Amino acid sequence: MAHLYPWLKLAHMALAATSVGLFTLRLLLWEWQGARPGGWLRVAPHVVDTALLLTGIALAVLWQLSPFALNWFGVKLLLVLLYIALGFAALRFSRSAAGRRAAGAAALLTVAAVAALARFKPF
Repeated sequence: MAHLYPWLKLAHMALAATSVGLFTLRLLLWEWQGARPGGWLRVAPHVVDTALLLTGIALAVLWQLSPFALNWFGVKLLLVLLYIALGFAALRFSRSAAGRRAAGAAALLTVAAVAALARFKPF
């Protein structure tokens, strides 16, 4: 199973980058066009995020990671949930452009913290 690790990690990182890229693209298009993007930009993030979740679960199972045993992993999972909530706030629930911008910026800062935790595992 350990031989799968490099491929799972690469897929997970690529999917994470794609997910954040799609989120940012949706925010920018909404800003520029004045309307929520539709079409493939409404469907693709769900497909990418599902694959991201599955690769994350596979990596956690492969390395027998527990959010209760490793502080950095538990914090990372909480930050991922915060990122999802802020993303919903930005793309679904914001009634103003200022609210959408604030929630979008907070979501992107949160995902940067997730990436830093995954990379450096500080505690």
